[in-house]
Amino acid sequence: MSCKVLFGDPARSPIWAVVMAAEKLRTSIELPAEMVSIFVVTEGSVSWGVDEISELSASAIITGNQKVSVAMEGGGDATIVAFSREVFKSLIHPFASELIPNLAASLANVSEQTRGCSLMAPFVLFSRIVPELREVPTAMASGSFWFEGQIRLLLSQTCFRQGGLVEKDGSLQQSGKSLKRINHVKRILRARPDDSLDLSDLAGEVGCSASYLSRSFSRITGVTINQYLRRSRVNLAASLFESGERSVSEVASRVGYESLSHFTKAFQIEMGCLPSQFIRSS
Repeated sequence: MSCKVLFGDPARSPIWAVVMAAEKLRTSIELPAEMVSIFVVTEGSVSWGVDEISELSASAIITGNQKVSVAMEGGGDATIVAFSREVFKSLIHPFASELIPNLAASLANVSEQTRGCSLMAPFVLFSRIVPELREVPTAMASGSFWFEGQIRLLLSQTCFRQGGLVEKDGSLQQSGKSLKRINHVKRILRARPDDSLDLSDLAGEVGCSASYLSRSFSRITGVTINQYLRRSRVNLAASLFESGERSVSEVASRVGYESLSHFTKAFQIEMGCLPSQFIRSS
């Protein structure tokens, strides 16, 4: 599983955010006790106990005084924003009467048991809020100020009865189709990292033009198709190194790189180190 911290420290901060992606068939993470964790799933599924949220959905997991393990399906992609119970209640307190009923009930009743509930999931959550949340400014002061605004926007669109930025007439259905198409492309890229994929052929597989696919992929994901493919290939390579593979040239070939120098450059861009350094540290 890869996990990128967007803001805060999951071990000690009262509010933090991460992006989680599972390369394995099924993997688990632990949520700290006494937290309200909002999951926004853009692909795959997340489950705890008998509850599950799946592609294009959002949910809150409210933990009691015990840590809780959350399992995620391979290929899944989720953004997690977690709050201490006190911080969450302070943010929503002025508008508590407008909370989605099942969220209000879960917050009121949680004790030692972990509780989950479905949230609103307007398309703007996936097309705008989550992609922007993943691009936190690096400067600490401006980053903190900006992040607070994004978190309030996230809460306004998921937790309240009258939430949801208004879409223009007719755009919601088309936007939903675009997002499903993009998720299909992401699955293709992850499943066939060693293929020399042509943009036109890829567009043909998902039923749109190459120019439309290129524009919509970048708009929804925040990265180009080539950048996403590079990330997928490097993540797979890192998993192979962690599982015991030691031949850099063999791994480079397996994940779709004919040139060892191109693989080394791509790996350094995504992982911040050379493959040989990653192997020594894994």
